[in-house]
Amino acid sequence: MNRILFFLLLAAAITSCAVGKKSAPLTVDDIQDLPELVITAEPMDPAPPAFPYRRSVSRPWDLLDIDVDIAFDWANSQAPATAILTMTPLQYPQEDVTLDAVGFLIHNVRLASRTDTLPYQYDGQKLTIALPGRYQPGDSLVLRIEYTARPEENDLGGSAAITSDKGLYFINPTKKYRNKPTQVWTQGETQANSRWVPTFDQPNERMTQTIRITVDTFYETLSNGLLTDQVVHEDGTRTDTWRMDQPHAPYLMMMAVGDYAISRQTWQGIPIEYYVEKPFATDAETIFPDAASMLSFFSDYTGILYPWPKLAQVPVRDYVSGAMENTSAVIYGEFVQRSARELIDETRNELICAHEIVHQWFGDLVTCESWSNVVLNEGFANYGEYLWLEFKYGREEAEVHRRDELAGYLNQAKRRVHPLVDFHYADREDMFDAHSYNKGGLVLNMLREYLGENAFRAGLTTYLTRHGYSAVEVHDLRLAMEAVTGEDLNWFFDQWYYQSGHPTVQWDWHYDPSTKSLNLHLEQVQQAPGHASLFILPTEVDVLLSKDRVVRFPILMDQRVQDIRLELNEEPILVDLDPDRIQLMVQEHADWSDAAAAAYWRAQPSVWSRLEILDQMGGALTTLQPYPWQDAQWQVRLSALEHMDVVEPGMTTELVRMAKEDPHSEVRARAVNLLEGQPLPDPKAFFETILAGDQAYSVVSAAINALLDLDREAGLQALRTLSTDRSVTATMICGALYAKSEDPGKLDYFSSAWEQVEGFPRLSFMKAFVDLVQFGSESQKDAAIDRLAADAGDNGVTTMRRYAAFRALAILRQHELDNDIERAARIKTLLDQIRDAETDPGLLRYYRNY
Repeated sequence: MNRILFFLLLAAAITSCAVGKKSAPLTVDDIQDLPELVITAEPMDPAPPAFPYRRSVSRPWDLLDIDVDIAFDWANSQAPATAILTMTPLQYPQEDVTLDAVGFLIHNVRLASRTDTLPYQYDGQKLTIALPGRYQPGDSLVLRIEYTARPEENDLGGSAAITSDKGLYFINPTKKYRNKPTQVWTQGETQANSRWVPTFDQPNERMTQTIRITVDTFYETLSNGLLTDQVVHEDGTRTDTWRMDQPHAPYLMMMAVGDYAISRQTWQGIPIEYYVEKPFATDAETIFPDAASMLSFFSDYTGILYPWPKLAQVPVRDYVSGAMENTSAVIYGEFVQRSARELIDETRNELICAHEIVHQWFGDLVTCESWSNVVLNEGFANYGEYLWLEFKYGREEAEVHRRDELAGYLNQAKRRVHPLVDFHYADREDMFDAHSYNKGGLVLNMLREYLGENAFRAGLTTYLTRHGYSAVEVHDLRLAMEAVTGEDLNWFFDQWYYQSGHPTVQWDWHYDPSTKSLNLHLEQVQQAPGHASLFILPTEVDVLLSKDRVVRFPILMDQRVQDIRLELNEEPILVDLDPDRIQLMVQEHADWSDAAAAAYWRAQPSVWSRLEILDQMGGALTTLQPYPWQDAQWQVRLSALEHMDVVEPGMTTELVRMAKEDPHSEVRARAVNLLEGQPLPDPKAFFETILAGDQAYSVVSAAINALLDLDREAGLQALRTLSTDRSVTATMICGALYAKSEDPGKLDYFSSAWEQVEGFPRLSFMKAFVDLVQFGSESQKDAAIDRLAADAGDNGVTTMRRYAAFRALAILRQHELDNDIERAARIKTLLDQIRDAETDPGLLRYYRNY
């Protein structure tokens, strides 16, 4: 619904208006006017906050610039450094300064212009420096601090979103692990950069920076801004100087050091750089797809040219998050580093890249004032994924993504809800959740639909222009949108940003032929304290009539209980509330009859409704015309195949066509799965043809799986061929299929591929390993136990690797409870020892489940 229409609804003088763009070619034959609403309401009391108010941190000083000179003591995982900080009192005279500086060994603190040491106090967290005089606003204070950062000696924290707050990470610094590169990298969000550089580590601070990084000459370095100088020293080291001339928040500072290949291109004179490990050099621009196109699109969409001097993207080992939008230099977890063949099946890289690139405007150019307002960073980045999908692939692709985002939010909302702007969180890391991300994006979509495309984009331009290079809160976004539209948007921002939860609407309808009217009864039944008692919901109703005609009515839900009467000359076949699912609400209503759903399908409603019809119809899909497996949207085709429990006569030919020709690999793979066991003329030849002709690993896996069941030797030969491919995806497939073989002779494959899989995939790989181990000999089982215990107890490997080994041991113990009580008891002892020795709080939370 567009902005003007809802303004009229709010005035309770409803007139006919234009219908907004649909996400599918639904024909709307008429738009009806509504009478004034008849409404009643009941108040509900909010619950008191459980945690204290989290205010933005005060800023007695304005940090102007940081100049850091840093090197690395690899043997001890430490970083000797010197930092020069330039600042001025913000408003009031100051006689001391307190910096965030966590876990340092402080060597000297002085004014940059003098040699005498300044008195200071340091408790391992805060460095408080007594100044030689009283500094007035406008006076320049330049401090020089010599120190050693010691990240390994700090107490560990972290969260589900960012699993560690160590700040500075040494990866394989002594080269203990043969197949693992040596790297250094940083992770500043939320407040961890103060573990390697003294600063005011808050999101409402901004400064320019220079970072000089000294490394061995064979390493590449990366930091914010531009590389302005390189000096090679006689001792075989090199100092790289990176300069950032535009101010940004301290948590967005970054460094990365490693043995990388670098691929370069330019966009409007701005360098784009892709850092990858050398085996992936030829795949760099596939790993980080469409970077130049994304810069063009988001510059155009926001009305603000990409604001930084470069865009670099780098994957790192053992990363503690998914990716991080450091200004002009984005860090990604190693999971993005895949071959071009693997990325046939993997579209995640594209969305993650879009997310991080959008952050360069929303999060970096304008930055949340406090973590209570982090939805301004993450909600926009989340919605940027939608905008990119819509731009590149069309509205329906984006809508399916939004459907997934809604499911993610609602899943979390079953456990807990909180306002998007939450001043009473338990821990700032808790704000990085499906509210700030998923719900934040969903709310922006509602705002865009309500205001209209042009007004929304103009509002974004105003918001970014007003607040570029500064800290913001949600009111700043509202005021920018109000300045453009001339409307009071308090009602929208209050209910979606400052209140919690979402509406649950129970509704039904009946038709009165005597008055020729459709009567809608709607109730908002969400309950306090978790959910706001009332939401104002401007939406629409689609009414399906005879001859596949659809009439659309704009309506306004603004009371807890209300009845709406719509003039209609004939009895509806079906009624669909909020047909494009714009509103973030849960609907509770009677299912459509199968006949009504089939009639609605013919009208080709939104992709939301089509997917819901498939869910409702289950396997009875042949009544739907056009056939859902011929739908233009690949997710609809895939859903149709996933609902096929039985392949009906006549479908085999269609499935063969889809297995060979469907443009999407997931659909082809599902078609191959369904063809297993079907009466093909020569099934072995068919599956071997698929293997020879399709590069997508998902399709290859499905074909080998079918061959293993059809002709075991042919399947094993195909598997042996695939096992020479050492990509992560191929290794995962081989592991799973070798486990299915129940042949302990294949355990050697797991030994040879032990170092190939890291991160989340290792959970599945280790599960496949122990599933096969249970068929092994006594000595094979004991060797597996020893190897898993060694991994689980090795503090030099990632927490995910330790957890995967611990979990695999626990699974193996369950297998052995039925076979060998003594071995099960031995595993239990090992699990207890590993748990008792573990210090990582995140792992300990998981270990309590075993």
